[in-house]
Amino acid sequence: MNKTDISGISENPHLYGTFHNVVLKDLEIKELKRRFHYDWKDWIEKISAYMKSTGKYYHNHYATICIWAVKEQKHITAKNYDVKELSAMVQQVNETEVSTEDCLSDHVHHYDSKEAVMENAEKRVFRFEKEKAETKAAKKSIHDRLGEKKQQSTMKKAEKAVDKIVKKDKG
Repeated sequence: MNKTDISGISENPHLYGTFHNVVLKDLEIKELKRRFHYDWKDWIEKISAYMKSTGKYYHNHYATICIWAVKEQKHITAKNYDVKELSAMVQQVNETEVSTEDCLSDHVHHYDSKEAVMENAEKRVFRFEKEKAETKAAKKSIHDRLGEKKQQSTMKKAEKAVDKIVKKDKG
């Protein structure tokens, strides 16, 4: 059965990219043009070349392109990305574009290439915030550090005074 959306655009998939390995529906192409109007073709070429060179396969090329593009846009503009926004996008794509049997997760994951660790992005943000709060709590203010130094100095002076008195008493 040939599905069509309300505007009459065919939902039959077509092959795109230099290596003809990117599977996209007409509606997905339309949406890529709308969302990434300056470089939508570049994203198709990137995923095409990446899949060919690595042998990797993605269940949904549209979703992968969206995630890559949004992540790069966020990285360029803020060097960080909003996990809630990405999660909402993944959920929307899963609800509107992915068949039930192809849906893997509604959650965004983060891969740390330095540590070679993949984790739930929301848990990662929470972990970083917790570590930041713990680090901040462990750090003392300059006022506290000056107070400690003053107390140490007073203690040293008192010890010297006691040593002086002890020497006087012995001598």
